[in-house]
Amino acid sequence: MSSLQFLSQRVSFPKVEAPGPSTEQLVKLFEAAGRAPDHMQLKPWRFMVIQGEARAEFGKLMVRAKEATAEIDETKRARLYNNAFRAPTIIIAITVFKPHEKVPEVEQVLSTGAAVQNMLLAAEMMGLGGMWRTGNMMFEPTMREGLAVADNETIAGAIYLGTPVGKRKSIKALDLDKFVSYWRG
Repeated sequence: MSSLQFLSQRVSFPKVEAPGPSTEQLVKLFEAAGRAPDHMQLKPWRFMVIQGEARAEFGKLMVRAKEATAEIDETKRARLYNNAFRAPTIIIAITVFKPHEKVPEVEQVLSTGAAVQNMLLAAEMMGLGGMWRTGNMMFEPTMREGLAVADNETIAGAIYLGTPVGKRKSIKALDLDKFVSYWRG
């Protein structure tokens, strides 16, 4: 498959299992992230890897973060906790805002997104499945505190990685007429 075919067929894998990425594969993922578009080479991101027993603590943190904003029943509590075990490896992507006169914060957020996309592409190239998940809980003070997210940072999301389960889902091609126009001045 050509690189262009690969890009046009990339999909998220919501269901993954062990094994997750090896140490060597993680290094490759982070190297790929480092090649994202990055105005002035600020590297406005950092990544936190959650694996093994740390997932249990992350599950507890997700429950605490939700409970800080809403009452939840035991079923919801268990579901939130178990979300930490959706994948053998979770990578929390964090935008680190770095003041710069030529690089507004929005560019730094976009650069983090590009870094995450590079990681997802690299993961799939290595035969791994990945899913980028966010949600309001990622922006809650309890979550930020639990993950030691500084005041000049924001969580871009959680990347769940492992061995894909099931068949690759088929996604309909984009109707380019709906998304592309040509400006004529």
